[in-house]
Amino acid sequence: MAEFDYRRTALLVITPDAVRRHLAGQVVARVRAAGFTVAGHRLWPAAPPGLDPFHRRNEPVARDPGLRRTVEELFDLGPLLALAVQEGPGRPADDVHRRLAELKGRGDPAWSAPGSIRKDLGSINTVLNIVHSSDDAEDTAREAALFLEAGPGLPETGPAALDAAARAAERGRPREERGHDQVLGGVRARVLTAVRPGLPPRLREHADRWCDRHGGAGLAGPGGGALLARLLPPGHGIDGLLAPPPPGSTPERPVPAVETAALAALGVALDPWEHLVLGTSRHYPPPAAAPPRTAAAPAPAPAPAPAPAPASTT
Repeated sequence: MAEFDYRRTALLVITPDAVRRHLAGQVVARVRAAGFTVAGHRLWPAAPPGLDPFHRRNEPVARDPGLRRTVEELFDLGPLLALAVQEGPGRPADDVHRRLAELKGRGDPAWSAPGSIRKDLGSINTVLNIVHSSDDAEDTAREAALFLEAGPGLPETGPAALDAAARAAERGRPREERGHDQVLGGVRARVLTAVRPGLPPRLREHADRWCDRHGGAGLAGPGGGALLARLLPPGHGIDGLLAPPPPGSTPERPVPAVETAALAALGVALDPWEHLVLGTSRHYPPPAAAPPRTAAAPAPAPAPAPAPAPASTT
């Protein structure tokens, strides 16, 4: 078993959404550029077993079964990479948790400071936010048992092995470039294609002219939802995709599930990424008009803004 002093070692998990977007190498580069070293790492081809305690300690996830299912869906998406992060030479060793939290950025990307991983690399929302890090030594010891110490053999070590693991995690799938608006616009476009043959010629021509004028970005906005609402038959069952509900839940207004069955009845199926983006965005809003970015120069992160922020799932 690897021996890490968790007073001086923090856990950083590059989550499956980041791997799917081919951001793992950029996250590693930013960790190094900020003056940290990676003392060990473990690549998980799929979610580690026994994550139930990890989810139970996350208050928003623990109290909302729908959000928990969505977070589990994220971890089921594919590979993740866990890093044991320490301060580099000349820096206070016990400052690692605080500085890594600054580099990571706030959970809600709307509150993340420029220079942070989540802001600069473009988190999609508070669940699909690229990285998770432990808060303190106790948190690290508990989570490292799941993400670093579990699994076959010892964690790998060394910069070359880490770079190879990041490439291996991303090798199996093309880079995912769709953010919330691209996903929503794409799904609405497929709905329009599915119903178009049955429309009267006048409505079909109207829909074609509207799409030619506004394009995919227009379909993702309120106008696209209003267009489809006019074209779909009564009782279509996809109201949440035409006028997305405000994110978050209360006992009086639980978060509605994505309408996969009603979409299937229209001949439209969601891929796992689409379902995850739409589902998580019903719990936490994506940044307005901020598609994910996949290139940014590594830079140390400034301290986060001293303002209250919504609760984070990571």
